[in-house]
Amino acid sequence: MWNDKLTSALLEFGFVQSKHDYSLFVKTCDNVFIALLVYVDDIVVTGNVLDEVNKVKDFFKKYLLELLAEYGLTACKPALTPIEAYVDDCHDNLKVKIDLPVEIFVDNKSAIQIANNPVFHERTKHFEIDLYFVRDKITSGLISPIKIESKDNISDVFTKGLHGAQHAFLVVKVQFLELWCLQLKFFFLSLKSVIGTSGAWWSFAESWMYLSSSRVAGAVI
Repeated sequence: MWNDKLTSALLEFGFVQSKHDYSLFVKTCDNVFIALLVYVDDIVVTGNVLDEVNKVKDFFKKYLLELLAEYGLTACKPALTPIEAYVDDCHDNLKVKIDLPVEIFVDNKSAIQIANNPVFHERTKHFEIDLYFVRDKITSGLISPIKIESKDNISDVFTKGLHGAQHAFLVVKVQFLELWCLQLKFFFLSLKSVIGTSGAWWSFAESWMYLSSSRVAGAVI
């Protein structure tokens, strides 16, 4: 929704949206060239005429004021990084009480040292701006990186191709459940309530349900 509003406003202002990269907008007029790049909530604008670049900035000031007025937020106060309030609001909505700092589990010791170190060294000078953001959150007490062993990093089950044993180990830690197994277990229990547990079928069903509880998951509930 916000992206549609912004795109419409830029097109009305004379920008043309790139067909190859929808986040790129360009505006040309005579010898003037302005390029504008939108990345989530960040906007980069550059051009060959400073006065025209300033006109784009003035356009955004007007656009933002109209947007705030539309949603009744003209009285809101600016924040450098409102993520703390966002996190608190999410926890309140989910009825979750959490103490700060939030522990972030990391299996890379060097990454933790770099994030905690306020001094940049030669080998870190090309790091992206994300590192500054993370460092600010550590300094403000919002997050705290904690070292864990790679074998215990449950995020790997979502991002890496693991060997069978490690995959099964992490699946148990995340508490994945296999959808098909749950449906068949429900069927067995429903059948039990109808015909009872006499005969060999129930022994088989009990054994199957026990074994399936330790199987590697194939789907997530």
